[in-house]
Amino acid sequence: VPEIIEERAFLPYGETVNVYFMGGEPSGVAENAFCTDYDGIINLYYLKGTEDKWNFDENGLWNGYEVTPVDNEEDIPVASGYCGAEEGGTNLSWTLAADGTLTISGTGAMADYNDSSVIPWYEYKDNIKTLILEEGITGIGKYAFYRCTGLTGSLVIPESVTSIGQYAFSNCWNLSGKLVIPKSLVEIGNMAFSNCHGFEAVEVAGENQNYASIDDALYTKDGKTLIYYPGQKTGAYTVHEGTEVIGRMAFYNANVDSVTLPESVKTIEFKAFAHFDGKVTVKGKLDTIEGEAFSEYGEGVSVYFIGGAPLNVETGENPSFITDTENEGQ
Repeated sequence: VPEIIEERAFLPYGETVNVYFMGGEPSGVAENAFCTDYDGIINLYYLKGTEDKWNFDENGLWNGYEVTPVDNEEDIPVASGYCGAEEGGTNLSWTLAADGTLTISGTGAMADYNDSSVIPWYEYKDNIKTLILEEGITGIGKYAFYRCTGLTGSLVIPESVTSIGQYAFSNCWNLSGKLVIPKSLVEIGNMAFSNCHGFEAVEVAGENQNYASIDDALYTKDGKTLIYYPGQKTGAYTVHEGTEVIGRMAFYNANVDSVTLPESVKTIEFKAFAHFDGKVTVKGKLDTIEGEAFSEYGEGVSVYFIGGAPLNVETGENPSFITDTENEGQ
């Protein structure tokens, strides 16, 4: 236990510092010992069971500071900080525990990020094993958990969430089990779950006004757009009658053997069947096949146009049909 902590002993410059007092409170602390004048974050912790060695005030504060208890040294966070879009970012906080559990807590929306390299936990993303999104979060930011490939298990979106930004969970391919969407969710950004090919099913609350689960796949509520198909489903799949659009990366890396598109389908969007090995039967006459809709890098995809030739097919820099050099002509 230190006898004294002098003024500005802790002065982080735009970084987060975690201070752990394992033996009790310091004997003396200067008024500005923990200084955050330069956009730094300082988190203070004490060991549970040492409460008798602390002088907390009636509000539970120590010398005006909040000190958080931890059960043991293993519970000490590896890193922490803020990730909110409101109140200077402080409306939401994040903590990464030693066991790989990332917890996001607070009230309001997360910040949006232009790419994954600027998310606050980027340097730790390969160590994140479990994600806890606490109630109170209203928005999950763009690229928030992009390529957090260590994440496993089902993903349950909190009831408080109304929006999920584009690419928010893209390339989290070790997520598995169910993707659970609450009734509160209003908006899902482009390719938010692209290449999350570990899911077995999508479950959407029946009261949701914007999205629905049809045959374990994620659709818009009106059934006109198929947004995401769970990658671990196998066998043959016939897209819901009335569907007009196969969304971006909807079947990316899917394990299903064959997909049948009804006559109602008019558009196949960007990379909808990229990295898909199997058979696609198109019963109707398509209006548009967007760039890289069938971009194959595996054993091959066979596409059968029963209803006639598509009206518009990309042939420029991003053609609708791409093959690799080992698999030409498929």
